[in-house]
Amino acid sequence: MKQSFFLLTIILLLIQSNVWTQQYLPLPDSNAAWVVEESANMETFFHKYTYDDENKDTLINRENYQKVYLTYDDVNYIYSGAIRNTSNGIIHYVPPFDSVERLMYDFTKESGDTIFNASFCYWEDYIGSFDMVVDTVVYIQSGPYTLKALLLSCIEPYPPYYNGNGMAWVEGIGSLNGGLLHTHYCGLNLINLKCMNANDTIWYSPAFNSGCFFSYSSIELTYESGTCDLPVGMEENLSTADLAIYPNPVKDFIKISNIPKVDFIIRIVNPLGETVFNESYADDGQDQIMINCSLEPGLYIIRIESQENKLLTKKIIVN
Repeated sequence: MKQSFFLLTIILLLIQSNVWTQQYLPLPDSNAAWVVEESANMETFFHKYTYDDENKDTLINRENYQKVYLTYDDVNYIYSGAIRNTSNGIIHYVPPFDSVERLMYDFTKESGDTIFNASFCYWEDYIGSFDMVVDTVVYIQSGPYTLKALLLSCIEPYPPYYNGNGMAWVEGIGSLNGGLLHTHYCGLNLINLKCMNANDTIWYSPAFNSGCFFSYSSIELTYESGTCDLPVGMEENLSTADLAIYPNPVKDFIKISNIPKVDFIIRIVNPLGETVFNESYADDGQDQIMINCSLEPGLYIIRIESQENKLLTKKIIVN
């Protein structure tokens, strides 16, 4: 009797696993966009991941990948690595600086399972591979799909600046924290996926508990047709619309031209909200200044402020 019950249990588990395998919704491999919102130091910026649909496939180690590009203003496209999608729930990733394949997602896992060496990124930067545990698995109804969602937390050794915030992966969508590429930042920088589209659009608005922690009951996905556009992530005073910061990406120097005839402050903030440059400038009649850029490579926020107005806030990339 016990043997029959045990055998029946195994058969039911195999059937359940087989049903999910047949219904698994892979990540889209073309005509897709992920728009991600970052709130940092009272500012909000938007970034978008897309594939290179004109040159859809790239060959790495004899495997076909889709090139991933990041843009933050619909002008600057930054190569952010390549994705190899599969039909079995495992997605692989190759960072932009080498050809070593790493794990990005594993949707075959169940509650209590450990995911070893999952890739963590911060925008275009691969920051390392770390282990996570699947705290909960839930299934979310969205349009015609029932999507498997993994709610995750990191286990030691933790990624840099990890503060215990929850993370969520959803099949067919990616990471609710970082879009196509998985990130974990929370605290000074709140990062979450605003919407993604693959021909049809899956929009979602996740609700956070305690600021950064996902609650499976609060993840809501709204499915409708359309596309994900990149909102404007830069605010500027109309009277200083000609103020320019260049080049971007930055190599050695940041040039700022068309400077308004007022005293002002230039502040540069890193992704963790830390001020790495802060200088005051008096109105001396000059039209252009140059800043020696001795910063670590990565994304930064540069702000130009007068006593009365915030003149310009912009994301810059340091190579």
